Amino acid sequence: LESQGLLDSEWREEDRRKKRFYRLSARGEAVLGRLTIEWRGISASLERIL
Repeated sequence: LESQGLLDSEWREEDRRKKRFYRLSARGEAVLGRLTIEWRGISASLERIL
């Protein structure tokens, strides 16, 4: 996901250990929004069938 530009990451040190933290990039937020709309449409269609 990071290589696709959907996530940003950074290394931080906590408790004397390095940890990698991830967050959605602006592009990732846009893609998530589109996928959420698409999923809601699919879900609504399935509810009508069932």
